[in-house]
Amino acid sequence: MEVPDFEGKVNPTVFADWLASIEEYFDRYDMADDRRVRFAKMKLVGLAKIWWMGVVEGDIRRLGQPPISNWQEMKAKLRGKYIPPNYHAKLCEQLIELKQNSMSVDEYMQKFDMLKTRSQVVEDPSQTLARFKTGLRPDIRRELLRQPLYSLEHAFQVALDMEEYLRYPISKKFGSQVGETTPKGFNDASHFRPNGSKQPSADPKGKNHVANKGEGKGNKCFRCGEAGHMSYQCPKKNLHIGVGA
Repeated sequence: MEVPDFEGKVNPTVFADWLASIEEYFDRYDMADDRRVRFAKMKLVGLAKIWWMGVVEGDIRRLGQPPISNWQEMKAKLRGKYIPPNYHAKLCEQLIELKQNSMSVDEYMQKFDMLKTRSQVVEDPSQTLARFKTGLRPDIRRELLRQPLYSLEHAFQVALDMEEYLRYPISKKFGSQVGETTPKGFNDASHFRPNGSKQPSADPKGKNHVANKGEGKGNKCFRCGEAGHMSYQCPKKNLHIGVGA
């Protein structure tokens, strides 16, 4: 296990994470107090190192006090610098006001757990469970209210299952018959007449054109006297016929 360096960023969450990692390291290796202090000082870099050596140790030297050799004392100095007094109160407020909204159940649970852990809230498990249910989306919360829940983990699993169930449309829940659509083209007015007979398609050069070709067959040319064409179409209109005296 490796403990990261702490650069002295004014971010309570970053410091809290660093402090948790170094505490875990100390618990694992069971180091003596003076060694813990020396190790922690080695992990302070950048602004954090400047502040510790210049302000904390500088004040100790000016006051003629012995150097800090107790980890709890060093930790208190660090917390006083990098954790604001209202840090946990703000986290508690965020936990109380937390709502799922557009988050998934998994994302909501992660944020809920993070805020509860960082705020260091100590409460009865039933209160934690009630708080978790209150923040869920209304459609998921309604379903959770209908069944017994035994723990926060149980409620989380049920909420996950309900989220998955609600994600599918009704047609997939109750079978393929629900939501079936009319076959394509069934109501297409351009292909079907009201009485169900097929409407003929336009065919300008087809059968109708051939039928119209003989249109005017009953007409008679007054020039030549033959039927089938008009006088202006007469093939004999330029033919001059001589008449005997």
